Amino acid sequence: MWSRPAWNPYATFDTGTASSHSQAVQGTATNYLRGPAKYSKLSSEEQSLVGAARWPDDAPGLNISNKSNTQDNKRYCKSLYKTSRIAGGSIASGKINSFNDLWQKATQWRLSRIPSGDASKGDFAAARMPNTRFVTSLRRPYHSVIERVRNHPDAETELYEGEYFNGIEVKVYRQYGAISGETIPMTTVSAAVDDNAISAGLRNLPKDKRQQVRESMAASHPNMITHTDAEYVQTIKDHLESLYLQAIDPSLEKHEALELIARLHWWAASAAPDKRGSAAKAEFAARSIASAHGIEMPPFRHGIVPDIEAMLRSESQFLSDYPNFLSAPHFEDR
Repeated sequence: MWSRPAWNPYATFDTGTASSHSQAVQGTATNYLRGPAKYSKLSSEEQSLVGAARWPDDAPGLNISNKSNTQDNKRYCKSLYKTSRIAGGSIASGKINSFNDLWQKATQWRLSRIPSGDASKGDFAAARMPNTRFVTSLRRPYHSVIERVRNHPDAETELYEGEYFNGIEVKVYRQYGAISGETIPMTTVSAAVDDNAISAGLRNLPKDKRQQVRESMAASHPNMITHTDAEYVQTIKDHLESLYLQAIDPSLEKHEALELIARLHWWAASAAPDKRGSAAKAEFAARSIASAHGIEMPPFRHGIVPDIEAMLRSESQFLSDYPNFLSAPHFEDR
């Protein structure tokens, strides 16, 4: 467990006025979860940033990747904020009593934000299956990850093995988790050490292959996130159920609840259990549990995309850094 001082930044979180459902207070603990604060202390602007992918600037003063200021994104974020608060109330009242139930609520919400005619909609409700490789290419908006992997203190230099760029030097960060003493291999993030090596590799390809590789950035490309093998997803889901039951204990002090919320966020984001939407669902779950405790989590800071931060860190490092991911300093006097 973290010591209390490790969570001093969270002292700025506002727990607001408790919701109106019945409570029995005993000392500093309650027999019931407080539920969402009756009156939100987040401004309309802050609510419109909850759940936004606030990508780092592409260059000084230039951010093409960050879409958080668009009206569509603001509506999306306000919807996440409001619906996760409702889910927090359902957790507090006992209507959501498992992590799977909460994940399903998150999935229902995410599906509600997708037009019915969108051909990809089904992927947002589909779990990943074993024996399938699941990757995310480090194209825009993920391109900022490339330099981070190159400079990652735990990344190893290796020779890439692949169809098109075999033998070029890459930096590889391999993430591991631990459950009941068992080591779980999780996310692998790789990036070419030198962009020129990729350019040279493309020039050496037959002309009919060059554009295909450029456009697809398929699994044969070295700049890639390879997600946790679906073989381990059920083990991780079982672990998330255990963490969830711990996280909804009403006797937890705030810093203890937030530690468990951070753990849940790390495991759910790093596992990426569904074909699409796992990052948003993981954040929805984290915020819902916080709301159940009466805690209003502010948006994540500009430059922080929480699922990327999870995949580039060990569990312990993510827990240590989590308070600083949130734009919380101005909450102190509320």
